[in-house]
Amino acid sequence: MEYYLKMTLKDKESSVLMLGCGNSLLSEKMHLKMGLTKITSIDFEESVIKKMQHREKPIDYQVMDMLNMTFEDGSYDYAIDKGTLDALCSDKSPETAAKVVQYFNEVVRVINAKGGTYICVSLLQDFILDALISFFCKGVGNKHFNENLIDFRI
Repeated sequence: MEYYLKMTLKDKESSVLMLGCGNSLLSEKMHLKMGLTKITSIDFEESVIKKMQHREKPIDYQVMDMLNMTFEDGSYDYAIDKGTLDALCSDKSPETAAKVVQYFNEVVRVINAKGGTYICVSLLQDFILDALISFFCKGVGNKHFNENLIDFRI
């Protein structure tokens, strides 16, 4: 993963959003090993974010619901999801499918519409792959399908 991120995130001034960061050190590693300085990491779990905020690295850790992010449209060049979609898409129910579509719409909304990239690291169960293809390739539920020219990578 480190090699892929180094090849993808070459501009050290890029703004990066880590979705559902939990207690992962990926944001810090991207700062230390790649020199990225504009990293925001969000998670809905306040206790986790409080622990992460006590670390010394210059990462902006915020408590936030990824289904209703408070960022401006087009705020980030990259959105990185390392297992967050897997946690959200835990079954094939209509309720879960609706949450996944809401999540994708929020991700697309906060990514720069002219060249932003959504990077998704997933176990890629068949129903997760179906959700990704339906939303990003076919436009099912995608409010921004004809507006945004983002790149999504699995």
